[in-house]
Amino acid sequence: MFDYNFFQDNAKKKNPKSPSVIIVSLICLFLLLGVAGTIAWTYNEKSTLQTNLNDTKDQIRKIEANDDIARIMEKENLFKTLDQVASNIDRANTSIQSENRVTENILALISDNIPIDVHLDNLNISEGQMSISGRAFSRPAIAEFAHNLRQTDSIEDVFVPNIEQSDDESLDYSFSMQVLIGGGLQ
Repeated sequence: MFDYNFFQDNAKKKNPKSPSVIIVSLICLFLLLGVAGTIAWTYNEKSTLQTNLNDTKDQIRKIEANDDIARIMEKENLFKTLDQVASNIDRANTSIQSENRVTENILALISDNIPIDVHLDNLNISEGQMSISGRAFSRPAIAEFAHNLRQTDSIEDVFVPNIEQSDDESLDYSFSMQVLIGGGLQ
């Protein structure tokens, strides 16, 4: 049987903790605080870096926008220059077409007024003047041609500086003629 002592405390006596357990507990507590502090510091640095990165991206976008604006302005200036070139080409084309009409009108005028026994060798039109050289069977044919040109409203003056009798048997006379274009053809 067991012997019971009712006068003694039944509770087990607690042994006081040894100093090594307290030291280990404190070290673990400091390690946990260190890890938590490191995590908090890393999170803070990451947030700061993310904010700086976002600010840098915004600045880059602004610079790119400025570059885009510069490229847009450059393209607009190029477009204006090309528009001026196109306008100049249109004016030149209109001028060329009007000169071609003048030339066509003059050629039609000459073909309507040339006698049958006159043949043209060269015709040059430049700045309101026309130089004609050719051959004819007779001097009166050359005179008739000059007279017919003088009678038109489009010719202001006809000057025949040279008529020469040629050695060629088929056409007896070669001539040159200076014509001042006037009227509605200039």
